[in-house]
Amino acid sequence: MSTALIVKRPSIAISLSEWMRLVDEDDDLRLRVEPYIAFNPTTGEKISIKAGEADTEIQVHGQWVPFLRFRKGGNLAMKYLQEFDDTHNPTRLKIAAVAKSLGAFITTDAGDDVLSW
Repeated sequence: MSTALIVKRPSIAISLSEWMRLVDEDDDLRLRVEPYIAFNPTTGEKISIKAGEADTEIQVHGQWVPFLRFRKGGNLAMKYLQEFDDTHNPTRLKIAAVAKSLGAFITTDAGDDVLSW
């Protein structure tokens, strides 16, 4: 089971329009339009999942990679990656900047305390 990283505010939900505006104003972020592609490890069958309305990507070293997704309830989420343990990881740094910009905190769905990024 994977752990999700969650950006949320304690008092008021993040609105979709607020998230879209933040993405639009940041040259290193964009809305994801391409579907997510995975392969069934048993059959090798290609699986394509449509990107959500406000799924985003971040540009890291010239490549666009999946970033935060807007979720119902007014929070942002993505899979927690082991590379986030590196305090200099560019995606981790951007997540922290997004949280600060929104007056939000970062936690996980594993019941962890607030992360001090």
